[in-house]
Parts: sequence; C-alpha cells; structure tokens
Amino acid sequence: MNTPTPELNTKDIRTVAYIFLIATIAVILCLFWAARSINAQEKAKEYKLSEVQLLKLQVVQKDAFLLKAQIQDLQRQFGDKIADLQRTAEKIKLENGWPPETAFDMDSLKFSATPVKEEKKQ
Repeated sequence: MNTPTPELNTKDIRTVAYIFLIATIAVILCLFWAARSINAQEKAKEYKLSEVQLLKLQVVQKDAFLLKAQIQDLQRQFGDKIADLQRTAEKIKLENGWPPETAFDMDSLKFSATPVKEEKKQ
C-alpha cells in the first residue's frame, strides 16, 4: 500500500521561508542586544583623580616597578651563584677523584656516595 505523500506547494514553501526569515531576524536582534549590553558593562563609570593624587600613585607605581626590577636582578644573581656552587662542587669531585655519581648537598655542603640499588631476584 502506497500512501500518497503530500507535496509542498508554493504557499507552504513561502510560509516556511517567512518563518525562517523571522527566526533569523530574531536571532540577529538578540545578538545585537547582547553585544550592546556587553558594551554597556564595559563602559563602567570612570572616576577622575586630582593631579596630586595621580602623581602620588605614579610615584608609588614607579617605586614598585623599581623593586620588581631589583628582585629580578637578585633572582638572576642567585641563579648564577647556585650554578657557580655546582661547578665548584664538580671541580672538587674531580680533584679528589670521586666517582661522577657522587652526590652533593648544597645545603650542608657535604658529598656522599649515591646508594647502590640492589636488584631483586625472583
């Protein structure tokens, strides 16, 4: 039994096109509304400072940036000194003829042999 399938006529196609057009316009309007409300949130009220207040903030900001630069320089110097300590420890191991796997503890300045791992027999 074959049931006849209803065919779409031009009136049906026009109706679907109108619905699609209205839905598209509604989506576009929603997107514009959302973008506008986001822009409104981004444009928060800006408070004005007096010239003296601005200068005070700029002085403190520059002091903070100078300290940050000094800290970064000290960190670099610290890294250099740690590397120097490691190189010196390596030279001492060579001078004393200790094996390369000899461990060096930077905190206690002590050298020790690394423990030998025993193989487990099954």
